[in-house]
Amino acid sequence: MSFPYDDWQFYVVTAVCAFGAWVVVKPFLPSRKSKRHGCGGCNAGGGGGARNAAAATSIPERDGPRR
Repeated sequence: MSFPYDDWQFYVVTAVCAFGAWVVVKPFLPSRKSKRHGCGGCNAGGGGGARNAAAATSIPERDGPRR
């Protein structure tokens, strides 16, 4: 049995499988760090601290024991 290189469906299925593999593997790849100064995720520009503090207090506290 040989590969159907002359069939268009072979290329469509290959492209779909390659995209699916990329979607599955992408979360496990290390992300690139931004080299800009003052980005929102760090304290170099002064903008990241306020966002992180807001995220830490965005969960409302319960009164009383948990059930």
